[in-house]
Parts: sequence; C-alpha cells; structure tokens
Amino acid sequence: MSSLPYLTQNKTVRILEDAERHGYNVEHILGVVKAAENKRSPLIIQVFPWQVKFSDGLLVRTAADAASRSSVPIAIHLDHCQDEALVKLAADTLPFDSIMVDMSHHGKAENLAKTKELVSYCHARGIATEAEPGRIEGGEDGVADTADMEGVLTTPEEVEEFIATGVDFLAPAIGLRKSEKQANGRVRIVLHGTNGFPDDVTRACITKGVSKINVNKLVLEDWNTHMRENASQMLLTQFMEEGVKHVVAMQEHQMDTRMSNVSLRQFFSPPEMANVIFCSPAILLCAAMLYLALVRTLRYKRSNAVKREYPTRESYRNMTLEEAWTIQSSLAEVEFPTVFSSSIFFALFRVFLAIDQVGYRLTHHQTYGIPSVSRLLAATGKLTNVRTASKWAADTGVILTEVLLHHPSDPRAIDGIARMNFLHERYRRTGKISDEDMLYTLSLFVLEPIRWTKRFDWREVNEVERCAMGTYWRWLGEAMDIPYTALRSNDSGWANGLHFLDELEEWSLGYEVGNMVSAETNKAVAKHTVDIALFNIPKALHALSFDLVSCLLEPRLRTAIMFERPSLLASLAVKVIVALRKLLVRHFFLPRPYFLRKRWFSDELNADGRFNFEQYIAHPWYIRPTLYNRWSLNSWLIRMVGGSVPGDQGAKYCPKGYIITELGPDDMRGKGEHDMQATRDRLSRNGRIDCPFDRW
Repeated sequence: MSSLPYLTQNKTVRILEDAERHGYNVEHILGVVKAAENKRSPLIIQVFPWQVKFSDGLLVRTAADAASRSSVPIAIHLDHCQDEALVKLAADTLPFDSIMVDMSHHGKAENLAKTKELVSYCHARGIATEAEPGRIEGGEDGVADTADMEGVLTTPEEVEEFIATGVDFLAPAIGLRKSEKQANGRVRIVLHGTNGFPDDVTRACITKGVSKINVNKLVLEDWNTHMRENASQMLLTQFMEEGVKHVVAMQEHQMDTRMSNVSLRQFFSPPEMANVIFCSPAILLCAAMLYLALVRTLRYKRSNAVKREYPTRESYRNMTLEEAWTIQSSLAEVEFPTVFSSSIFFALFRVFLAIDQVGYRLTHHQTYGIPSVSRLLAATGKLTNVRTASKWAADTGVILTEVLLHHPSDPRAIDGIARMNFLHERYRRTGKISDEDMLYTLSLFVLEPIRWTKRFDWREVNEVERCAMGTYWRWLGEAMDIPYTALRSNDSGWANGLHFLDELEEWSLGYEVGNMVSAETNKAVAKHTVDIALFNIPKALHALSFDLVSCLLEPRLRTAIMFERPSLLASLAVKVIVALRKLLVRHFFLPRPYFLRKRWFSDELNADGRFNFEQYIAHPWYIRPTLYNRWSLNSWLIRMVGGSVPGDQGAKYCPKGYIITELGPDDMRGKGEHDMQATRDRLSRNGRIDCPFDRW
C-alpha cells in the first residue's frame, strides 16, 4: 500500500513498507538493540503509557538516543495509549515515530470519533498511527481490560469505518479465532495477542497480509523464569547480565524463526529485503535497571575499596600518612568535589549563596561565632574593606589549597605550611591567637566537611575515611605547631586516626559550649564575609541569599553571629532541594571520574614563573585572563552585575599569578623567608610519610 505524502519519511512507516515488500514483520516486547545489531535486523522499540508517565518521558528519550546511535534502523512506538491528553503530549514533546491511538474502551461511535481526531493530530506532526476496533479478552500493563464489551471481535464493516479515520495501521480483534482480515492494501494490519501462536499460524497470518506482529510471552518466559529462580541467589550486576543474555537469546530465536536474519544493507534500497521488527516496551525498563545497577556499583566503588583495605578497627593503626592523604584527596577532588572541597579550602569565608548549590559552601564561617577569633579579624580590618577582604580570602584559599591538595612531601605543600605558620606566628607570639583558638580552628577544618557531607551530600563519610582524615589532620596540626594537650589521650597516645578525631570532636564541642556566645564583632565579621561571597550576586537577591545562609546555620552559631532565623519558606525550599539532590546523585548520576576533578590551581609555572589560581568568589585574584575566563557566559553575567572578570583593571588582581612566599597582607609581602626555611627544613625530614600511625 502507498503511504500518505506527509508520512513518506516516517521511520515506522518505512520499516513496515519494506517488511511488506520482502516478507516478515514481528513486533517484539523484549527486543533489544543488541539482538537487532547481532542479526542486522530493524527494530521498533515499543513503550506503554505507564512507562511514559512513570519516567516523565525519560525512558522514551533514552530509547530515541539508542535509536540514533544504532547501525540498524530503529523506530519508537507508543502502544495502547488510551489517554487523549497523553497522545497529544507524546506527539508534541516526545520522540515517537508512531502512536497507537487506543480508544477501544469507549463505545463504537465515540471510539471512531476520538480516533479520527487524534489520527489527524498525529499526522500533522509527522507521526504514524495505529488503532484497534475491538479488544480480545485480557488487559495489558496500564491498559484497561475491555473483555466485557459486546462485539469485541472486529467485523468487516468496522474495518471500513476505521480506515475512514485515516489510521495507518489497524489492529483488528481476531485473536486465535480468525487469522485473516482483508484490508485491500489501504491500511497495514497489526496482529496482537500472539503468545500462543505456533510458527505455522504466524507465517500464515503474514502471508495473508499481516505487516506487524506483537510478541510478548514468547520472549519473556525465559527471563521471568530466570528472575524467579535467581533474584535472591545472584549479585545484582550478575543477575542483570544473565537476564539480558536470556532476553537476547530468545529475541534472536524469534528473528531466526521468522526469517529476519537477512542482510540489512538493502534497507533503504527497494529491491530485496526481509526483516522482522521487534517492538519492546520492556527493553527500556531493562536498560533503566542496568543503568541504575551500574550507578549503584560505581557510586560506592571508592567507599567499598577503602573499607576492603582496612576491614577492621585494628587495621586502622597501620594507616600511613601517605595513605591517609590519598583517601582524603580523593574525597575532596572526586567523591565530594563541591561540598567537601569547598568546606575545607574556603572554610573561612565561603558562604552558601546559590540555591542550586545548597549546602556546599559555609563550613568554617563557624569560627566567627568565637569572639576571640572575630575580635582579631575585626581589629585587623581585613574584612572591613572589600578589596583587602577579598584578597585576604583569596590568599587564605590559595594557601589552604596548596597544602591540602599536594602530597605532604611536595615542596608546594611544605611551602604552604611554612607560609601559614609565618603569617600566624606574630599573632600567636603576642597572644592574640591562643593555642585553643588554633586547635578549635583545626577541628573545624576536619570536622565540618564530615558534618556537611552528612547533611548535604549523597552519602556520609565512612569510618575508614574519617580515620584517614584524623590521621592527616593530626600530622598537619603538628606541622603547624598546634599542641594537643587539651585532648584526653595526649600523654598516652591515640590508637589510630579515628581515635584522635573522636577526641578532637569531643573537645571541640565542649569548646563551643563555653566560647560560642553572641558578640557584635561576630556579627560584623560574619556579615563582611557574606558580603564577599555576594559581591557578584545582584543586589536584589542579597536579602534572599542571607535568608538561605541562615537556613544552613545551626541554632547556636546563628545566635552567636546574631543572624535572624530563616523564613519557613526558605527552610522548606532548602530541605526539599537537598533531599532531591541526594536522591538524584545517589541513584541516577555516575560518579565523577578523576579527569573531571575540580581544578583549583595550575600544575606548572607559567611564563612569568608563577602559578595561577582557577577559582574565585569576589575578585579574580591570580586568575589568568584567558579567552574563556574573560568571555564565557559566566563572565558576561558577572559583568552585568558590575563585577570584575580576569584581566580587568590591569595588574590590580595579579593576573600573572602568585608565588607562595608573597601571599598574605601587603605589609608581609616577601617577608619571612628565614622563618619559612626553618619550617621547610623541619618538614623535609618528615619520617611519617610511610610510617604506620601507631609508630608515630
């Protein structure tokens, strides 16, 4: 039969035309792309309305993507769509090549009227249509059972009436009672309900003019048996892999039985071709399950690996500094690249701003709840001037990043520690910063990422990872000359990094109870810090941003820095977004590979003998003014709100980069080489790199 002019390029129509010219055509429920590729057979992937609604069209788009990548022709078909609104939605927004407009649950007159209307709607959008005049006994997934309707078998008169609707494919209710319905080439005949058909009956139907045959149970039986017998016996990944093998084997058998295993080279040339078309709504479910299993396996791969390396608490004492740093750097760069890294590297001044990054950037704001710390910050004036405040924030971030993301023996890590010690030394010597203040600050850098990961990311930091962080930060605190005399086991020693971390947390919480009180200096420093982070945010959004920041603060901290309680709406919005993000990342997103880790700085010296930073909040300190950095979409948005992008105002923001020995306040620039060299010499003799914790 000839197709309507507006459907000459329709994929489903072209596949069926070729099938009619050259032989066999079967629609398969569990047809998989792999089997079609193996047999070089065209494929129609069929989905039910339930699958469209359940996945909000995701499975349909997945099928369309598979079709676009396949080397064999693949069409996408929506079967038994009984919802008029869904037919229109599918035609307008989803990549279907054909839709079965199934109005058979209505009376005959209404069935015809609605079918005609929807057929016209689909044709106007280049979509082929299928209809069903009646129904044989038995419902399908998500489809109403109409076996109680009178006159369920299709009559010759009904064939004429449905041809008049303009439908392209007709599925007459003939079942096992009737094997032929003559349509005189005006529509293509589709055969449903063929599970019990012997091969000779199926071939007889094809010779009588059937263009498309639905197959369901014939392919599902082996898979269902496999599921019943092995679901509780196999690992999920093995279970899914074996299930796919059953599906492919059965589908290939159906292709062989119906003589579809012919060369596909002639698909687009008229002379010779026989093919069997397998339409499979279940392939999408199978693919989705495989993808979810893959996500589940890879999502926990790193976590499970460290647990296997250290299976018991007794084994924790064997963890070396190098092993601890490796575990922690993986958390910071690939496992929790936003929540975790930001909370460590920008803990002093990174405040949560954007609702789409909820919970990522606030952690060390908590030091501003301690008056002894905030009084010093306020007195130095570092946060009262926008330029000096942003430079102070940038320098602190650069130093911390250099230390934490480089191996403990790397000269850049050692230089960072040496510079940090020199900049703190004058305040510690004069008593403006106490040992307890330093220890509390250290505790927040190790504890807050763990707490925030639990609150905002897709999983918690596991016990082995906590042990690694305790091991690393114990070493770093000692490298910074922070005494641990306030901890209970300082004299007797700690069994492992987890033991150290638990005692540090116990002390830190007690320190907060005694020291975290309301103070105007807390409020001033906190507000100035938030202002830094909001520098490139439109003024109109500042009030909302402060409300969101307040949502992320614990009540004691919020009271100490004198921030108002967040609105109920803001609190609810944050909770919903965090919960949704956890769900999506845990179950639907593949983990970040190492090559996509977040980049904080350049690895090599540039032409000026300096390093460049690659992230900034307020002003683009030390950022190289590349074409992308100056003219990306983000850069245009920053310009629109009056912000600065790399390269603006000449050398003001040091676009040539930084040298670690120059970081810090302007009056300390280039100073401290003698003191830094003493620290370098001490740390270069570090004997703990390969030494187990219990031998420190």
